[in-house]
Amino acid sequence: MLQRAHQALNFSPSEESQRKKQIPLNPFSMRPILTILFLCCLSPLLHAQSHYLHVNNGYGSGFFEAGDTVYIWAREMAEHEVFDTWTGDTEFLGEPNEWRTTLVMPAQDVNLDAEFHEIPPYTTEYIQCVQSLKKVHAYFPPDPAGLVFLFHGTGGIMDVWVDVPDPYQVFKDLVASNFAVVVTEAEEITLGMDLNGDSTLRWITNTLTLSNNIDAQNIRALIDTFETRNLITPDTKKYALGVSNGGSFATVVSFLLSFDAAAPYCIAGNPVVNSLTTVPTQWCMQAYDDNPSVGIEAYYTVTGWSENLMNNGVCSRVFLNDRSPIYPQIFARHVSISVAQSEALFDELDNSGFLDYVDGYYYMNLYADTIFFNLVPANPSAYPLLSIVASNPEAMLVVASLMDGTHAGHKLYSSHDKRTIAFLNDPCGTVTSASETLPAASDIGIYPNPAGDKLYFSQLATDGPASGYIYDLHGRLLQTFTLTRPEAGLDVSGLEAGLYFMEVNHQRGKFFVGR
Repeated sequence: MLQRAHQALNFSPSEESQRKKQIPLNPFSMRPILTILFLCCLSPLLHAQSHYLHVNNGYGSGFFEAGDTVYIWAREMAEHEVFDTWTGDTEFLGEPNEWRTTLVMPAQDVNLDAEFHEIPPYTTEYIQCVQSLKKVHAYFPPDPAGLVFLFHGTGGIMDVWVDVPDPYQVFKDLVASNFAVVVTEAEEITLGMDLNGDSTLRWITNTLTLSNNIDAQNIRALIDTFETRNLITPDTKKYALGVSNGGSFATVVSFLLSFDAAAPYCIAGNPVVNSLTTVPTQWCMQAYDDNPSVGIEAYYTVTGWSENLMNNGVCSRVFLNDRSPIYPQIFARHVSISVAQSEALFDELDNSGFLDYVDGYYYMNLYADTIFFNLVPANPSAYPLLSIVASNPEAMLVVASLMDGTHAGHKLYSSHDKRTIAFLNDPCGTVTSASETLPAASDIGIYPNPAGDKLYFSQLATDGPASGYIYDLHGRLLQTFTLTRPEAGLDVSGLEAGLYFMEVNHQRGKFFVGR
């Protein structure tokens, strides 16, 4: 896959991408000329009011004012290289062990350095299970901290865990933390047959007896094989992590085989399992999940389940991942895409209107499916680089996954890996409450709710004009507004009936429009 994806992306970077290559992502650097003016021509007084953030082996360097929220990213990694931690002035970082993190700029210069180290390669083989020969990607250290199974989503392929940047980052972070890691596929995928008649090839999550669940039986057979080979012992702790349907199966197999913890991503899961399980469970959700069977409402569902587990003495937590900026070098996280190629793709996304520039950063405003299946095929000449990506399914899988990951869509994300690993290592030691979200943004009181043509605010922390944003259910930015007189309310007559999300001065709320 790596070689074919590289061939599909064999284009030359544009002159525009070359100009953007060294742009620091900060509030003063929307275009290179602005950065030059800032560095060379602005008054010493303005310069004295800002402080410099230097990011070595990563991205996000620039001048910022004290109090600015700033994103930083570790640089792209080689195939067997993994991000370790940030060093330097790490006391200012929100999460010093995650490859993507934030800081609130202090009234001083800040220096940060991303550290990396090499990890051993995984192996691939075929192992006989209950009824079929299973392809298995695996890594086993001499004395593993535990065995983690990774499960793909509906209709997915197991190779995403070693070919797509965010899933592979999860794999590598587990290896770096001395876990044994195993990837295989659902029986329906192996056989190419719909065994339970639900018209979809995926893991079986609605059969809750081991004797009738072939997928759980296969996992049990793999465990037996690894014990026979002395790669693990019967006492080795066992964990399950999966995304979407694979996340639901992670909770099911953990329930059936009495695993030590489960970490489902982007899914609520089987309500029967989630009400009966005694397995510590951490749900990792996306704030703008666009899967129609998941959506943001699943977050509120699993928060309730998590609270019930805690009330029953089972350690649990919930994490909600928010959207994050997309930066020019992001696609180089895949080893077949160069930094120059990534910057060229970023430029085309920007020039095509697929990015919003908000508070000094660029954000995706459409999901990848809309771009690659609707807009690009209808007018390929308007999107020369994106059309190259769209013509190759493997390249599109990589690029689309990275795009939707920043958009907090229905994709696995890797900027929470170290916290998930901490949960696996000590499920109860990391839990302080049933639900833990991003650094808290206080709620906005919105009324009437449902709204008609106008809505009003309470608990809005602002003493003057405030900038605000309205997003639809899929996370698309619909409206930007400025509240000069919050007491006068906001006109929403242009919105169709439905659910919307709002952010004002880092406070968030949701509201319905009824007609």
